[in-house]
Amino acid sequence: MGKIRFNDKVFKDQVGAWVGEVDDADFLRAWEVVLGCLAVHAKLDRQPRQSAAQARREAYQDFALAFEGDEATYTMVGMLHEFEQMCPEDLREDGTFQEMVERAIALARGEEPARPPEGSPVPGSPNLSVIEGGRS
Repeated sequence: MGKIRFNDKVFKDQVGAWVGEVDDADFLRAWEVVLGCLAVHAKLDRQPRQSAAQARREAYQDFALAFEGDEATYTMVGMLHEFEQMCPEDLREDGTFQEMVERAIALARGEEPARPPEGSPVPGSPNLSVIEGGRS
């Protein structure tokens, strides 16, 4: 089975925007380390006649597959572990980290991301409350 086409820019933009919203220095640093290491992976693993863009897409796809539990190099597993552990604890424990990365992977594959159950908050959105209004 061939690899699924993976849009690394979509993945990078989706995760990067969320990491920016979280606004945690350690988490941001971990994301920057992931980006740098994926660039190095793409450069070192590039095959003859393979474009730099294709090598980069494959590196990001490998990172996504590692996230999903597929076999991966120790480097990919380590990057993923570091990235997850640097995510603020509350966002790991409530499933936000998992949901946001899964969503970015789905979008990068051109798939419709899973929708959260009705009534549950959307990660990264403000908590909104319905208030009753009326005449005074």
